[in-house]
Amino acid sequence: QAEAALKPVMGTAACVALLLKQIALSPEAGVRQIAAVILRKKIGKLWKKTKKPIREAVKTGLLERLSTEPERAVRKSVAALASAVAKILVPKHQWPELLAFISQCATSQQSPQHRELAHLLLLQLSETVATALASELGQLANLFRSALEDSERAVAVMALRACCAFVSTLSTDDDAMLFRDLVPPMA
Repeated sequence: QAEAALKPVMGTAACVALLLKQIALSPEAGVRQIAAVILRKKIGKLWKKTKKPIREAVKTGLLERLSTEPERAVRKSVAALASAVAKILVPKHQWPELLAFISQCATSQQSPQHRELAHLLLLQLSETVATALASELGQLANLFRSALEDSERAVAVMALRACCAFVSTLSTDDDAMLFRDLVPPMA
């Protein structure tokens, strides 16, 4: 019954705002997670149909949710959604706030969850927009270096996964040299 009621809306740009509202405001973690998963699957087709104020709300809302989401599984789903949006925007340089957010999270002294999240986002971005981040390789290498030495194992492991994913996308030996010495510091 609920599925039948939602079906007419799901193929329209209106569902972007409705799902974003659930991600941001639902008290139920499962609802937030499912809304993020559904929106991730729909966002590629609906982005151009979505009005500019809603697009801006998506960008802002995702970063806010990522920074405040207490549930790890929901954070991962929202991060996957952010990566899907980044696939559309980062190559066109239309979401600089995302890279600033990642940098801020990666250097957070108070929150290992934020440091892990930064590298989860980098892992997911490596799969979709690594070439668009070529100008940021030096900064990324420094973020990876710090995270690989992190005392929190989850942060170091996620950083290692993200670093390996980025290295596999590099097209020149010069780019790869930036990452050459990163793995030995991991304890």
